[in-house]
Amino acid sequence: MTNYEIEYEKPKNLILVAKKEKKADLLIKNAMVINVFDESIEKMDIAIYDNRIAGIGNYTEGNIIIDAQTLYVSPTFIDSHLHIESTKLTPFELAKAIIPLGTGTIVADPHEIANVFGVKGIEFLLECSKTIPLEIFFLAPSCVPATSNETNYRTLNYKNLIKLKKYPSILGLAEVMNYPGILSCEKELLYKIISFKNKIIDGHCPKLSKENLNAYICSGIYSDHECTTKEEALEKLSKGMFIMIREGSVTKDLLNLLPIINDKNKNRILLCTDDK
Repeated sequence: MTNYEIEYEKPKNLILVAKKEKKADLLIKNAMVINVFDESIEKMDIAIYDNRIAGIGNYTEGNIIIDAQTLYVSPTFIDSHLHIESTKLTPFELAKAIIPLGTGTIVADPHEIANVFGVKGIEFLLECSKTIPLEIFFLAPSCVPATSNETNYRTLNYKNLIKLKKYPSILGLAEVMNYPGILSCEKELLYKIISFKNKIIDGHCPKLSKENLNAYICSGIYSDHECTTKEEALEKLSKGMFIMIREGSVTKDLLNLLPIINDKNKNRILLCTDDK
């Protein structure tokens, strides 16, 4: 069989399950499904095949059938910005801790392990994340070190980061903490941003405002998790940034920033824990 013929079987079987012409691998009956697309809650069945949802509605056949008995089913939380190293846990142990609390996906910035072990440290986390039930995406660390004044063991330049783009789970460039470097047009830093053009580029720009904020954004950075006041967050939202509301074990911004959320901007608000 050709690769196309092999790949053809996957969508074909999903389609057949969705049409009720093939049994689901797993059928969850009588679930109260929280629909995040239209913000409704409805009692439905969920047909799953090959670890993917084939259909939601009225289904009757499955190799394994679970009666949810009107328990609620929803997508998991996504932690949009996290440093795994700060938890002092391996990805496997982290999964055991957070999946029961409702987080099923994280987007990690591995700059802490990269400061010590460089690319090998990042590849270690990538390898550890392959076979666990927690879905982990990564961003390539933009600031190893964070500034030229920082003491570190490894340095990642833009050529090192380009090599990381080959990994499917690396979505883009992690938080650009060196915002003074952006404002002063540091060549190496801008080369990193150019290397990840048209991919996700996360920001880190506490208290940046007005023309300096404009300059930071126009470099290609579109998010920030450092807002601590409503005024700061609203200005960044008004300029097109995505705002990650941080609620960690020490730094807690949720209550301060909750008032900014409304129907017009809710799709540009994310939740994260960061590293403290």
